[in-house]
Amino acid sequence: MSENDQPVVRQASVADIELLVPLFDAYRQFYRQPSNTDLARQFLRDRLVLNQSIVWLALEGPMSAVGFTQLFPSFRPFQRLQVSSSTICS
Repeated sequence: MSENDQPVVRQASVADIELLVPLFDAYRQFYRQPSNTDLARQFLRDRLVLNQSIVWLALEGPMSAVGFTQLFPSFRPFQRLQVSSSTICS
């Protein structure tokens, strides 16, 4: 990748789990959780399969993940608006 190229950002799918696992595991370790790639893999798979979150993935090349953000939809009970919270890692 040349210095003028930008990472490609796209919505992740279940097919991207193996690209996401190292990033998500590093995110957990940043918050002083022990490394556990099996737990990271299962958590991400469950969230994506059950449509409980949306993950955006930043790639430098087709197989080089460099960052992600994970959005968790939620609802405000007194307003008919959907809002999202996110987790960002790069």
